[in-house]
Amino acid sequence: MTAEKKLLELLRRRQEASQVTAGEAFEAKQWQADVEELMAKIQAWLKVAQKERLVQVKPRLITLIEERAGKYAVPALTITTPGCKRVEITPAGFEVIGSKGRVDLVSGPKSVMLPRFGAGDW
Repeated sequence: MTAEKKLLELLRRRQEASQVTAGEAFEAKQWQADVEELMAKIQAWLKVAQKERLVQVKPRLITLIEERAGKYAVPALTITTPGCKRVEITPAGFEVIGSKGRVDLVSGPKSVMLPRFGAGDW
């Protein structure tokens, strides 16, 4: 087999391996919906604190790139207190070892990982 044919064969195998199945696509959409719901709940929990100017909540979109799901956007939050303490709530992705997704909460040197065990199960 020539080098050209070997390269072509390798590229074809990689293309086949990278095809997203219907189940994986559903899983990715469910992950995105769960993240959106979690961020909405956090914002709802902080609504009174925001009105009283105890915290400032800034929603934003971030882009994740994962092997099976490809490139997609999910919401994230930055929460700031009047003393300038910040908490970044950022989805890490759904292709995470040991869970079906993870959201990271980071404030300075401290961090907490919030694993997702299934649809809506944090």
